[in-house]
Amino acid sequence: MGSDEPLKRARVSTVSREATDLERSFYGALIKELVDARKRKRLSQEQLDDDLGVSRGLVAKWECYLRMPSSFMLVCWCHSLDVNISVVRKAIGK
Repeated sequence: MGSDEPLKRARVSTVSREATDLERSFYGALIKELVDARKRKRLSQEQLDDDLGVSRGLVAKWECYLRMPSSFMLVCWCHSLDVNISVVRKAIGK
């Protein structure tokens, strides 16, 4: 085993990870909008993979909630499809 072998095994992907039920619920409307935007632009999932510089098939996994993009990749995904997102601060308990 090489000296960097433990580091390779310890790396965590920053591009995507498995989605939880809560994330699927929370991101549902946004991901649906992104799928619709991709289809309106007549882009295939593979073309979007290339545009975003991610592994082939990753966009398909995002769209099916099999994986969740990192926050950065979510913003890149929105930007590539000209989808605007905004964060709204909501008062809790008021």
